[in-house]
Amino acid sequence: MEDQFSMDKNPNYWDAANVKLNKINKKVVKETGAEVNLYNDGQIDRAALTSDYVDKYKDNKDFKTRESASTFMLQINGGKGAKK
Repeated sequence: MEDQFSMDKNPNYWDAANVKLNKINKKVVKETGAEVNLYNDGQIDRAALTSDYVDKYKDNKDFKTRESASTFMLQINGGKGAKK
């Protein structure tokens, strides 16, 4: 069983009357293939795809792309030798 959590609507939020969802349930799925299977079975409403799945789903009417900012860093340890 994957981890999951829920978020309830905050009645004290300043614009609570315009928030349409009362609750969000989120499954934490570590493998893209498992997440895709849950989506295909109707158990979740969205799945984040890795590049391995884009060609298969890019013509699906529900397929959407979005840009996101990311930072990746590689730090070289040149003076201390290999880490164990």
